[in-house]
Amino acid sequence: MKKVLIPLIFLLSFGLVSACVFPDQIKFYYPIDLDDLKESFDQEKIDYTIVDNTVLIQEDEYSMSINDNVVSIVCKDPMFECIDEADFEDIINNLEDWDAYDLSKDDKENIAALFDKNIVIRKIDKTAIWGTKIKNIFLKYVGKVICVTHEQVQECKDVWCSLTEIRGEACPAYKC
Repeated sequence: MKKVLIPLIFLLSFGLVSACVFPDQIKFYYPIDLDDLKESFDQEKIDYTIVDNTVLIQEDEYSMSINDNVVSIVCKDPMFECIDEADFEDIINNLEDWDAYDLSKDDKENIAALFDKNIVIRKIDKTAIWGTKIKNIFLKYVGKVICVTHEQVQECKDVWCSLTEIRGEACPAYKC
């Protein structure tokens, strides 16, 4: 019994080392008309704040920041999945209803289908995808020497692609 108990305690002690857990984040890159968006918010009496030309909306489970070209959704609780694909699709539709942008039905369906945790969604032409992949390989090696962040293509639907942000090995670790 002692032979099993001692290695088990040893393994558990390493498993109890504290780890950083960061909240999920989703970014959607597309040109946003902030003036029309603010006007729609005022008409519908939606509570928002403006900080450095960025519109901030606080929901129960997440906070959303919107600036000229990106919508960023960050979960408030790192241990809880705050939105799913249906919620993300609702956010995309609501932003269009609030006159932030004008997307086709196919574009909205493709964007919603690319939803995943900690993902960046952006429009990339099919000819530029290979350039993005080559740049990713180059920055992967540069990231071993200097701190760079690059995006790796995960999946594409038509001209919309999901990407993950990857920090170089030379970047300092996050402090908890």
